[in-house]
Amino acid sequence: MMRGVGVLVLFIFLFSFYSITKAAQAHCQVCVEVMNKLRKAVEEGEGTDAVKVVDDACAKYVGKHKKICSNIGALPNSPTRVVKDVARMLQSGLPADKICAKLAMSDPQICEIMHQFVPSHDADFKKMTVKQLKQTLAFIGLECTGCMDKNDFVEMAERNRDKIPRSEF
Repeated sequence: MMRGVGVLVLFIFLFSFYSITKAAQAHCQVCVEVMNKLRKAVEEGEGTDAVKVVDDACAKYVGKHKKICSNIGALPNSPTRVVKDVARMLQSGLPADKICAKLAMSDPQICEIMHQFVPSHDADFKKMTVKQLKQTLAFIGLECTGCMDKNDFVEMAERNRDKIPRSEF
């Protein structure tokens, strides 16, 4: 009986750790993408200075990826310089989500950088948040000035569904 309880507790612990890791990965999605790209660049530049490889790779990035590079100090105008620590973690084989979690301890902004919201033509607007509905309307160039509650936003999004481009997937 005690052994069964112990196995159950272990299973619950491992499952909760797995779900926390997945949640952190989703939260720091852009950071994880950048760290995976940087790891690949460091592995390809085997035998060279990892900090220089990271600096060179970051110089080519644009948009949100460039913002992550700025936060780790891999750009000339970066306010902080922790790129040596990042290069060391990349070389040691630490997973990208763990690197981002460590970076988030000293700079919480690193996990707040997200991809732009792109609405789907066949999305269920009733399941979206008001923020997502506003982003959907802004994406197609509309603003709901007289909207008071979520239903108003849903109705306007439904009326303009044909203006949302269909995804190519």
